[in-house]
This record gives sequence, structure tokens and C-alpha cells, in this order.
Amino acid sequence: MYSGIRVREISMGNYWLANFLTSLEEEEMKKLHPAEMEFANALLSIASKYGKLSDGDEKGIWVGYEGPEENDDAAIGVKCANCYLHETEVVCRIAKVSIHPEGKCRLAVIPPGMVSMSNSGDDSDHDKGRHE
Repeated sequence: MYSGIRVREISMGNYWLANFLTSLEEEEMKKLHPAEMEFANALLSIASKYGKLSDGDEKGIWVGYEGPEENDDAAIGVKCANCYLHETEVVCRIAKVSIHPEGKCRLAVIPPGMVSMSNSGDDSDHDKGRHE
């Protein structure tokens, strides 16, 4: 059995770890533009209220996940690994589907600087400047 001091040390360690992780998340959020931050928070709120999203479920929000073999935008940085909502190698914070770091969905929240249009080979102005 742990002494009261040891239990307190464990609790304080968890407290500091939780604060550290929260500060990392806050730092990541600071990298987002205000509209993207609001979009991410809205998606997290929806997933929290209704459960994680999935194509064709009763929630009506189409995620549109594509695995790495279908993701033609991975080379420019549009991929789960760069998304603010990416949690682990296979878990997204809002999508029910098992993901891959090189996959993507239509709800991606990619911080500025993570997408490089110069690698796209596309000279169109479609998304020019969005993440440069």
C-alpha cells in the first residue's frame, strides 16, 4: 500500500502531466487562424454531443475519409498527420473510422504552414495563400 505522501506524488505527477498536455494543445490551437479554431471547436463540440462522425450514419455529416492510397493531396501536406484533430496513428478526435496518418477527410483542420502548394504541381489559384 502506498503512503499518503506517495499517493500525493502520483496525483501531482498526473496533475503536471495533464497541465503539460493541455498547454501543448493550447499551443497547437494558437497556430490556427481564428476561423479554423472556431471550426475545430465546432467539430469537437458536435462529436462530443452526438458521438464521433461516420459516413452514412444518422447524424447526417459526411466525413469523406480517404485512405493513403486514395489521398492525392498527401504530398502537399493535406493528411491526417498534419490535422489538428488527429489523435493517434489510427484515431481521429471526431471521425469514427480508423484512420492512417497519410489519409485525409473533408473536415481536415490543417494549421498554417503545413500545406505546401509548391509541391502540388497545380498552378491554379484555387487555394492559393491558404496555408502559406
